Amino acid sequence: TAEPQRLISWALHPEGLLLLTRGERERLLLWRSPGVAAPPLAEWPLGTLPEFASLSPGPKGRSLFLELSAGAQGDLMEIR
Repeated sequence: TAEPQRLISWALHPEGLLLLTRGERERLLLWRSPGVAAPPLAEWPLGTLPEFASLSPGPKGRSLFLELSAGAQGDLMEIR
């Protein structure tokens, strides 16, 4: 059986909720409706994202800024 996903971060999006989860892989999901599985928008190998990452949707939800901060250094990834 697959390992359960753990929520890392979430953000509001015009189409629902963006969820950043960690399990066997790290995933970005868009949850649109209760009771309906959220399809992955992006997936990364486990360990790609820091323990505490944060999401910030861009204007109109057309891009997403994912803060990859760990320790004294950080990085910013834009997903369109």
